[in-house]
Amino acid sequence: MNLAPPAPKVEPAVADPPDDAGPAVAALVKQSTPPRVSAAKAVEPADVAANENLKPPMNVGPNEPPSLSVPALRGQTGADLEGYVAVLRGAPQKNFLQILLPCIYNERDFVAYGEVKKFVLIKGSSCFVYGDEHDGSPLYAIPLNEFDAVQEDPNRLDPASVTISPRPGDHKPRKGFVTVLLKNRKDGSQAYQLTFDTNSDPGIVKRFLDIVENARSKKSGPVTASVVQAERIATIAHAAQPEI
Repeated sequence: MNLAPPAPKVEPAVADPPDDAGPAVAALVKQSTPPRVSAAKAVEPADVAANENLKPPMNVGPNEPPSLSVPALRGQTGADLEGYVAVLRGAPQKNFLQILLPCIYNERDFVAYGEVKKFVLIKGSSCFVYGDEHDGSPLYAIPLNEFDAVQEDPNRLDPASVTISPRPGDHKPRKGFVTVLLKNRKDGSQAYQLTFDTNSDPGIVKRFLDIVENARSKKSGPVTASVVQAERIATIAHAAQPEI
């Protein structure tokens, strides 16, 4: 039988003691001076109204009103007329009996002023209609040169108009409410109804009638850059008029 030779004998392992490195010493941290930040320079607020060459956004669709606020539309020359007005489009829908028997079923429609109140701004021949004065864009625009303006006789109310009452449930017109109807030139049908509150501005209706007449006869005021801009924007906003 072959056996492996026995393992040779070795001396026991001996480790050298570690060198004495002395106690650990950390260097003192030096106090640094806190950094100074210069104050931001004050800048003037952006003056949107002063930009008379403002262009409509390129991403506005063909049937969408442009993004144009009331201050921007005023520009440096201001507006021809502006304020809160009750605005309705078209004539009220009549039921079957009202159409066949108008002498019997001729009850008028009543709408509260607050329900149809809009902020209008007129520049050039266009009336821009906003939901509120602080809206960023008009809801739509009315081309005033396409209509005849007729002030409604309170003693002979137009069958196509709506009575504007001061509050819901009140079927009495408020003293000082004056209605102007915009009629289509071709057939005389009602296109818009604007009811003005003359209690705070007695001359607003006459100014509106004069503006419409001047728009029809092309007798508008000076053609400034802001008027040109308003007309450019109006061509887009006209397409956003609500359906009757």
